[in-house]
Amino acid sequence: MKSNGTLGNILKFAAVAAVVYGAYKLGESKSQKINNNSRDYSNTNEDEYLKTDELSEIQFVENLINELKSKENKTKKDRDNIELLEIKLKQLKSQK
Repeated sequence: MKSNGTLGNILKFAAVAAVVYGAYKLGESKSQKINNNSRDYSNTNEDEYLKTDELSEIQFVENLINELKSKENKTKKDRDNIELLEIKLKQLKSQK
């Protein structure tokens, strides 16, 4: 009976080791995907990067405004947010 307990402990240890190794490999693969998807800004012109960043910020603010405007039951906070986002959008466009 003692050998069954030892065998069981070995199997438990192997299962735990397999789970830990699997988690490690999953994290490693996600890290590689993030590194592969990240931009390499060393080869790009700084002005191009800033223009792209400004455009994406403008699009982001426009999307937020559209989303809030399409909302059916707007609260006072929603209306205030739309107003503030429109001000921010004007500021971003004037910086271009």
